[in-house]
Amino acid sequence: MVYNPTHDTYLVVWVDWRDGPYDRKVYGRLVAADGQVGDEVLIANTAWSSARAAYNSIDDEFLVVWSEGYAEPSHYEDIYGQRLSGDSLGLIGGVINIYVGANKQEQTAIAYNPAENEYLVIWRQGPVGLAADAVYGRRLAANGDLLGSAFAIEDGGNTIELADLAFDAASDQYLAVWEDHRQALPRIYGQFVAADGALVGDDFVLSDISSDQEHPRTVASGMSGGCVSIALMADADSSAPGADFDPPAGR
Repeated sequence: MVYNPTHDTYLVVWVDWRDGPYDRKVYGRLVAADGQVGDEVLIANTAWSSARAAYNSIDDEFLVVWSEGYAEPSHYEDIYGQRLSGDSLGLIGGVINIYVGANKQEQTAIAYNPAENEYLVIWRQGPVGLAADAVYGRRLAANGDLLGSAFAIEDGGNTIELADLAFDAASDQYLAVWEDHRQALPRIYGQFVAADGALVGDDFVLSDISSDQEHPRTVASGMSGGCVSIALMADADSSAPGADFDPPAGR
C-alpha cells in the first residue's frame, strides 16, 4: 500500500489467486481518505508473488512491481513492473522487465527518490530449488528505463527472507532491511544504499535479542531528523519495539 498526497488516496495492490494457483494476477484499487473504495483494476495478467508499489510525486503516477514465476517444480521467478496514472490507475506504457535471470528472483520492495525522480527496486535472489541467499537491487528512471545493472546489496550466502526498502530524502539515501539467517535464529539486518546505488558502509544487525525476528518493514521518518524507523516482529505471537537508525556519519 502507498499514499498519494496529490489526490488524498491510497493504492492497495495484491497478487490474486481467483483463477487458480498457477494463474495469478496483480490487481489494485484506490481507496480515498474518506473510505470510498474505487474500482478494481487489473495491473498484470501473470504474476507469482509480492506486489508492491511506490508513488511518484513529480509525475503523479505509481510504479507497481512484482515477481512473475513459472509452474512448480522449476519455480523460476523474475521481476517486472508497470506504471499507473495517479488519478485513475490507467496503465502507462507496457510491462517493464526489471530483472530476468537464471536464478529465482522474488519478494520485491520499491522506494521512490524525488530528488532524482527515480526508483530503487530490490528483491531476494537465489538458485532455483534452494533458499534465497542474496538481496539485489536495480534503479529505474521515472519513465521505466533501467539505470545501470542490477547490483548486490547482500550476497553473503545466508538464507534471506522478506526484504523491504525506504528512501530518506534528508540524507539522500535508501535503507534496505531483510530477515537474515546467518545466526542460529533469524535476525533483521540493514544496509544503507546511496542514491546512485553505491553501498554506504557495511551491513548491520538491527536487534540481537534472543528470539526470532521476522518480517521487517521500514519507512522514512521526517519527524526524527531524517532517520529511518524500523518495525521488527520478534516471532509469530509477539512483537519487538521499533527502532530508529541514523544515516552513517558524514552523510
